[in-house]
Amino acid sequence: MNVVGKKRGKEYKQALNFEIKDDVNPEKIVNKRLLHELSTSTNNPSTLNDSTLILSLTEGRGQARGEVGIAALNIDSPYIILCQLSDGIHYTDTINKIQVLNPSKILLPDTIFETVPLPKLIERIKENFPNISIIPIQRRHFNDKFGYEQISKLCSRKSFNILQIISRKYYCLSSASALLSYLKNVALVNFAESCLKVDYQTKGGMMIDTQTSVRLELLYSLNIESSASKKFSLYDLLNKCETRIGQRHLRANILEPSCDVEFIEKRHEQIKILIDNEDAQTCLKENLKNFRMVETLLKISCITPVNDLEKAIQTNIHLALLLKNSLEAVKPLAAIVSELSSESFEDAQLLLSSDIFNDLIAKINILVQPNIHENRLAQKHYQYLYAVRSNCNETIDFLRHIYSETVDKIRVYVDELTEKSLLPIKLIHSTKLGYHLVLKSINNCLQAPSTFETIYKKGNNVYMTTAELITYNDKTMLISNDLIRLSNTLLCDLLFEAAKEIDAIYHLIGVIIDLDIAQSLAEIAKLESFCCPTFTRVLRLEDAYHPMLQGSRTKVDVIKNNAIATPQYNFYLITGPNMSGKTVYIKMIAIIQIMAQIGSFLPAKTATIRLCDKIFSRLGFQDNIEQNASSFSVELRDMDYIYNNLTPNSLIIMDELCRSTDPQEGEALCYAFCEKLLSFIGISYDDYFQISSENDNSQTNKSAGSKSSSSLNIKGANIKLKDIARPFIFLTTHFSELTKLSEKYNNAINVHMVVEEKMNDDKIVLNFKYRVQSGPSTLKSYGLALSNMVRFPSSILDKAEELITKINDESIVGFINAEIKLKRNEDLSKSINNSTDEIYNEITDMEKDVIDLYSYILLLMSTDSDKTYDYISVSVINQKLKQLIETMSPAFQNLLKEESLEHIMSMLNASCSSI
Repeated sequence: MNVVGKKRGKEYKQALNFEIKDDVNPEKIVNKRLLHELSTSTNNPSTLNDSTLILSLTEGRGQARGEVGIAALNIDSPYIILCQLSDGIHYTDTINKIQVLNPSKILLPDTIFETVPLPKLIERIKENFPNISIIPIQRRHFNDKFGYEQISKLCSRKSFNILQIISRKYYCLSSASALLSYLKNVALVNFAESCLKVDYQTKGGMMIDTQTSVRLELLYSLNIESSASKKFSLYDLLNKCETRIGQRHLRANILEPSCDVEFIEKRHEQIKILIDNEDAQTCLKENLKNFRMVETLLKISCITPVNDLEKAIQTNIHLALLLKNSLEAVKPLAAIVSELSSESFEDAQLLLSSDIFNDLIAKINILVQPNIHENRLAQKHYQYLYAVRSNCNETIDFLRHIYSETVDKIRVYVDELTEKSLLPIKLIHSTKLGYHLVLKSINNCLQAPSTFETIYKKGNNVYMTTAELITYNDKTMLISNDLIRLSNTLLCDLLFEAAKEIDAIYHLIGVIIDLDIAQSLAEIAKLESFCCPTFTRVLRLEDAYHPMLQGSRTKVDVIKNNAIATPQYNFYLITGPNMSGKTVYIKMIAIIQIMAQIGSFLPAKTATIRLCDKIFSRLGFQDNIEQNASSFSVELRDMDYIYNNLTPNSLIIMDELCRSTDPQEGEALCYAFCEKLLSFIGISYDDYFQISSENDNSQTNKSAGSKSSSSLNIKGANIKLKDIARPFIFLTTHFSELTKLSEKYNNAINVHMVVEEKMNDDKIVLNFKYRVQSGPSTLKSYGLALSNMVRFPSSILDKAEELITKINDESIVGFINAEIKLKRNEDLSKSINNSTDEIYNEITDMEKDVIDLYSYILLLMSTDSDKTYDYISVSVINQKLKQLIETMSPAFQNLLKEESLEHIMSMLNASCSSI
């Protein structure tokens, strides 16, 4: 990081061998009017997002709508990320990318806000990221030609091949143009030529939408009532990283797991080696602490004009010392990695043994003080003063001598003050105040003499100074400022030399990230019952459990379960009472899928995983006041989103779908939606997860048949049986009619959570086993049993049981499942004939519309018993029919069950004629 002075509205001054002549004018970049309007309608992000990453985004117009270009850069560890996506109407890929990058600001063209209504992309961004600042940038700064020129000038030698890939990526280049203009003119960050790493990223990982990441608690716990619960997330479980950049990349891996089997298996191999070499892993973990702030070295490529020149110069010296400390730790790290004899560590071994780092550290040791970082408790102020070796510069040595003499005089003066005042005075130093005194007062009883001037009070401490101490302090500050300036002049030349090898530093940071994540996952893999997964075309888990249960506060033993899904049997209906573990079970499957594609070992005895490109979820029971959407509306949106983005290799978990509306209508809707999912079938070729060449723009995605019917009509495609794929779907439900899907669809499987019923004080109580067994649940009225367990008022429970009994006796299910007897019983017929007049009188008391509805039901019941009933028609009339049944006498109910409609009508006609 190199520093130049700045005066607003004027050219940068030439300093430190850099010539920068471009004008600086933030007013020409940001649309201030729109910025004010947007800032008043969004939350304050300063307390919600501590990221320093800035993201620029633009979308094509007209026929290019849906083509989204992204450019992003983290100021703390600067390298530019470019990406161009061909997105759909829901902008799922764009939203997922923003979630992974986690920006603090999003730059958008100001003209996009003039469109009425706002484009769908802006609505989706504001909906999913309400706490991220949106900055409107003048449209003219989104210039692809200027973006390409800037990238060509700034990119490092090793990144130069990126230019061929991005040359026709107009939208990501436009975003890069706006981003670099904003950084230079507003954030006041510029870059030296050929010193910036450029990374073009393609869509090659699993997509997890923002709501799913929240529902699965990937980063944060849903329960934030206590500090302990805040750690109940997958990220906190896996995060044993020693470096900040390792933690950030682990977070990104969780939100976008890899779909590259070779990468995953390489990480598995690294974890195995580390587990087998426990001593080497311990040494590796300890050594990585020396690289805790290693990403800060990327600031070497920056030229940052600031008003506070003194602070920036101190930052420059800090970079030089950090570079020395990091490079000195490379050799011990290389020795540790060399002990890990495995092909998975070969690249790391080769890089860490490079002569580039030895040459750099040799140049650093000529200029920088040895052992400058050994005393980590030493104040940074002294590190800055003594950063440069002695005898390198006569002026620096002379100033240090004067500084040391002045500090000695201050100490003698403070000793004299202590003797005269008989007070426990201590001399301390801070960057802001310099040298001053502190007096610890017990219950504020001590009073300082009048010769002391109080600066401020904090707790029982009184911070003071004197007139003579102020004079000494001013002298030391003047000397230290001159020392730091001279040291900066010498160290800048050293940073220039390091900037020439910026590619090696980028690669070093990459190795640190891989090693840090590998040792972090190895720590988790040591836990009992963790296994290394294999990848095939099926999902099979044996004795698996939700990983977060391992660290839960409850002491109950974790119950382990099995799970299996194949293209032939891909839809699982999970039934059982509340609290039986259905939700935890389906969450377990999704969490294990994510862990597997991160490269982690899994909480199971054995595990076989199918690669997944998308995970969808419908969990929870939430409305959305901001969008004026009820719980059911949110649920319908999620269902539409899932079906329109489904692929053959997706994983879907849904918890009690359609429970937030009328039970009968919800059951009908859920039944119809499940039929759609059950009929879904697609193609998954061997190269499904391989990233297509960016230069081959005409190549189409072979898996585009992800939205197709059960009959495959792909002309000219050489389809093999193993290419057929279906999404793996796990649905929990209380709707008993859904369990009948397995009778119609061979790929639907019923399972249930085992629960035992016991009697306790003449009440049924449930004993939860939390285990999965095949078949639907056979328990009835388990809601009442659960109410007994939580001490619900007995009067309410008794009334509820009475109503349940009545409803069960008069349910429509009895009518649908009753067999129509073709042969009439003569004795029953005579009895019915004798009561014809009574029946006629009962019918005449009914309303005509009720009679019509009743006749329709009888016609439905009198059809052939082998014919499948229209499920939706039955559900719609179910509620009204129950009300009708309550008005019927037992004799009339028996007549309806035993006689045909024609016979009943003839009886009624005969009765009418006799009257």
